[in-house]
Amino acid sequence: AEPRVLGKPNRETVDMIVAKTGWKREEIAFVGDRIYTDVATGVNNGAIGLLVLSGEADMNTVRESEVKPDGIFSDLGEIGDYLK
Repeated sequence: AEPRVLGKPNRETVDMIVAKTGWKREEIAFVGDRIYTDVATGVNNGAIGLLVLSGEADMNTVRESEVKPDGIFSDLGEIGDYLK
């Protein structure tokens, strides 16, 4: 089959993960420091979107964005506790 490139926040990305894993959308988390790509992929497509503030985004970005993360963390270390 011909390779396909799926960028974020494309719904097909989530659809593909659901199809390949059998997981429900609400069991899948997209984690990243970019609210309009990483987090939006989850939030806009029925999955979980988690924002890490150790990169591009900050709280001003969150306030100004239409995309609202399901969780906001200062670093990746905090996410492990959240996902347990």
